[in-house]
Amino acid sequence: MFIQINKLISIMEGFSKQKVFYDTSTGTFLQSDDLKMDPRYVSVTKFDDIKIINMYIDQLSDKKLRRTMNGILSDDQLIAKFHRLINEKGIYNDFIHFSQEVKQEAAKEWCNKNNLKYTLKQYKPQQQ
Repeated sequence: MFIQINKLISIMEGFSKQKVFYDTSTGTFLQSDDLKMDPRYVSVTKFDDIKIINMYIDQLSDKKLRRTMNGILSDDQLIAKFHRLINEKGIYNDFIHFSQEVKQEAAKEWCNKNNLKYTLKQYKPQQQ
């Protein structure tokens, strides 16, 4: 049984307040706050968007832009301001690409840490 990385990323991006678990015996994802401690259920880690933003800012070569972005990190409206700024600077697509790579690596690390096999291939239903 293989986990599709794109599906896992989508679940790790989820906004559900409930915990999400992967059932290793059925290959399904479950939402629950009170799943019994059963070794077949593996807790799915949610992405930390602020951490990804910080990682992106740290790798920027433009020091002035890096200082500007670091200046908004303490603001309550951080994510909205960050997205507005990267749009203004014309680097929105660069950030999206960076974020997707980070999330894919995190999803693969989660699978490896939990001894789960994964595939980068997307599910394509067979045509009839």
